[in-house]
Amino acid sequence: MRPISKSLDDFSFTKPVNVGSILRLTSQVVYSFESKGESLFSSSSSSSSSSSAGVSGSDVGDDAENPISVKNGGVVNDNIIQVAVKVEVLDPIKQTIEVTNTFYFTFESEKKVKRVIPRTYEDMVKYIEGRRRSRIGNFISKAQ
Repeated sequence: MRPISKSLDDFSFTKPVNVGSILRLTSQVVYSFESKGESLFSSSSSSSSSSSAGVSGSDVGDDAENPISVKNGGVVNDNIIQVAVKVEVLDPIKQTIEVTNTFYFTFESEKKVKRVIPRTYEDMVKYIEGRRRSRIGNFISKAQ
């Protein structure tokens, strides 16, 4: 089963994008969380939280299965995947590339989420931003 789109954060373009522009979209998984019935807001680290930031192959680990998403009071059984999509405008005449925005999508999966470890400082910054956005989104969805 495919992940379900849960949210798209608010966004605005930092630079204009003209009609007919060539866009390049680059995506990266920046954060994932497999709760196994624990609170997304817990401050302690555990083997159930998973981090990811654009690494592949042998860096991917398997966690125990979490077969279905269920929400119970303050406990979540969500398998959350936070994806950052960088939008760039390519100008072939001037041979320039300008970043215009970064979108943050949150997906939920009924299947277990693979753990990915950030390898660089930049990946860790993206991981922290993804975790922050995921926690805020979870808080807002519970308040509604």
